[in-house]
Amino acid sequence: MEFLGVIAAKIVESLVAPVGQWLSECTIAPVGEWLGYSFHHSSNIENLKKQKNELKDNIKRVQHLVDGAIRNAEEIEADVNSWLEKVDLIMENAEQVLEDEEKANTRCSNGTCLNLKQRHQQSKKAKKIVQEIEAQKNRKFDKVSYRPALPGIMTKANKDYMTFDSRVSTVEGLMEALRDANINMIGVWGMPGVGKTTLVREVANQVKENKLFDDVAIAEVTQSPDMRRIQEELAGMLDLKFDIVEPVTVRARRLWQRLTSKHNKILVILDDVWEKLEWEKIGIPVTDCKVEEAWNLFEKMAGDSVKDPNLRSTATEVAKECAGLPIALVTVSKALKDKSLYEWKDALKQLRRPAPGHLSQMQSTIYSSIELSCSHLEKLRFLYVNGGDKSLQIIPETFFDGMRKLKVLDFTQMQLSSLPSSLHLLSNLTTLCLDFCAFEDMTVIGELKNLEILSLMGSNVSQLPREIGLLTHLRLLDLSKCSKLEVIPRNVLSSLVELEELYMGNSFDHWETEGLNNGRNNATLAELMHLSHLVTLEIHIRDASVLPKDLLLFKKLERYRICVGDVWDWAEKRETSRRLKLKLNTRFQLEFGIKMLLNGVEDLWLDELKGVESTLYELDTEGFQQLKHLRVQNNADIKYIIYSSVWLIVFPALETFSLKNMINMEGICHGQLHSKSFGNLRVVKFENCNKLKFVFSLSIAKELSQLRELEVRECSIMGAIVIKEEPKIEGKEIDMTLFPQLRVLTVQHLPKLVSFFSTQNSFITNVGEITPEGEHDFLCQFYTNRYVLYNK
Repeated sequence: MEFLGVIAAKIVESLVAPVGQWLSECTIAPVGEWLGYSFHHSSNIENLKKQKNELKDNIKRVQHLVDGAIRNAEEIEADVNSWLEKVDLIMENAEQVLEDEEKANTRCSNGTCLNLKQRHQQSKKAKKIVQEIEAQKNRKFDKVSYRPALPGIMTKANKDYMTFDSRVSTVEGLMEALRDANINMIGVWGMPGVGKTTLVREVANQVKENKLFDDVAIAEVTQSPDMRRIQEELAGMLDLKFDIVEPVTVRARRLWQRLTSKHNKILVILDDVWEKLEWEKIGIPVTDCKVEEAWNLFEKMAGDSVKDPNLRSTATEVAKECAGLPIALVTVSKALKDKSLYEWKDALKQLRRPAPGHLSQMQSTIYSSIELSCSHLEKLRFLYVNGGDKSLQIIPETFFDGMRKLKVLDFTQMQLSSLPSSLHLLSNLTTLCLDFCAFEDMTVIGELKNLEILSLMGSNVSQLPREIGLLTHLRLLDLSKCSKLEVIPRNVLSSLVELEELYMGNSFDHWETEGLNNGRNNATLAELMHLSHLVTLEIHIRDASVLPKDLLLFKKLERYRICVGDVWDWAEKRETSRRLKLKLNTRFQLEFGIKMLLNGVEDLWLDELKGVESTLYELDTEGFQQLKHLRVQNNADIKYIIYSSVWLIVFPALETFSLKNMINMEGICHGQLHSKSFGNLRVVKFENCNKLKFVFSLSIAKELSQLRELEVRECSIMGAIVIKEEPKIEGKEIDMTLFPQLRVLTVQHLPKLVSFFSTQNSFITNVGEITPEGEHDFLCQFYTNRYVLYNK
């Protein structure tokens, strides 16, 4: 049995030994690797952090290069974009592993640590990502971007481009010419501002869309061509790089080579061309225009008359004077179309006359051609010439010979000694504007018998020509801002019987008294009585004594700005259509037509009005229903603005109310007012009203829901801003909100002021700006978003 046991043990040993060896070979290595991840967990995580930071630095370096390339309008290489996408994913995975590790560490600090399996998984992920990082972190790129070929011009439709029938035909003509292989150069000409640049850029867009050319290059030439800049603009659009130090001649050869390349069909557009260009110096492969081409254009515009043998030689000389400039060729040829030989010869003389010396040769040619064409504008109806350009200060005497149908002429800012004598030929002229002009002689205006509108605003005229009295169809005369105007001959204004609008603001104010003969023989206000159609009047009457007794025309006025008195400045700002400023020596002067204006006045300024104690009843018993602005100043007689025993609605539209230097005024109102009175008031300003004890009674104050600004200064006995008229009821407190829209409150030098409201129970809400100035006897404090005034 022992023998058998030994035999069995040997058999088992022989069988087990190979199996154990096999099992160890199959399991020990993987188990070791598995345990290795767990044992090296911390080092793998630390290595991941280190490698991630190194990769991050490299990504930043590459990204900086990429960002710079994008700002420089360059395209990024495909392998760079691919690498960035790949490393972004690696960084995302690394961040996830480290984030999971951070969470695990947090749990471990709370007593729940990673088990062996979890450590293995985290470590394995970390090591794998490290291997990926090591494969990418040292990646180098020779370059990250490249410059794409630039388009000749943007092909997207221009939103600002407006399609007109005339433009459509021009664009179609240009496109057809561009398709013609026999045409190498096309010119688009016209006066500045007519839209040539917009037009050719639209053509460039269509050229690219229709693929007529491979590239389009545009450069602006200007009146002072800069060869280097033009070359750079063209080269930039053709992706041609110049050396910074390369001379213009070398650049020209390189540009020439690029433009004549057989691989590309290129359209070159030169904008804003004023004079003949030296194409070779720029590097553009074209030849000069031939004289025949200029003549062909001239002949086409001038018509068949130039084919007359008797005319042809003169016409050829005229064309030569145009110096090949399309604008001159077309302007002159159209002006002389179908004209006689005599007129052609006269035109040649005009073109050969020297132009103003400050003009360049090209400008001289254009100036002469336009001057010539102006004398052949038989159908012209409107002409505007602005003298702001000093080159336009010389006008020939025959300037208007060919404009006899002209209806509107504007010569703003012209500085001429006299108007051209040919002006008298404009028998159809209805509007003449000579604003801010300096003319010594304007007598020729009297011959424009059909003139309806004459404006001399801001001109230097000192004496109105007597001849203006002959303009019996005149409906508007503007003499405003003529600060030098001192003489208007008597009976000139009264002769303008059709006049509807007369503007004399900041101008003539030397009105004579009717019947007085002091040798000056100036205009009188009584002459205005003859102007039965007058509806608009702006005048300044410095001396109220010259007012005639019955200025009934004031009753018909719809718009007016009238100043009476010597204390007023003429304000230019037009906030209302009916403004009246008054300073009268006696109350009787109110009856001289002035009182008729008060009922509809919108802006009223009152200075000294002797004998007037109550503004309202003595000036307008209806309560100034349309008045928006009221300013009363320097009056020692007025005690109340309103003095009435009748229940009235007064000043319902009033927005601003100002009192200044009213030394005897005791209050705004004496009597009862309707609740709608002052309902639209927004701004109140009182200054130096030394008998005024308060600004508003409570009955008025509680209706001022629109008041935004309140300013009170220099009122020596004022004790409160608002006061309650009736006695306080025992045991009953007054608590109401006053002035809910008030934003600005200014009080200054009110030595007797003890409270804002006599009962001290009212609040002012939502005050945006408080301006306490000077000394005052109260304390200002915010309280629950409201502004409250307390006694000290």
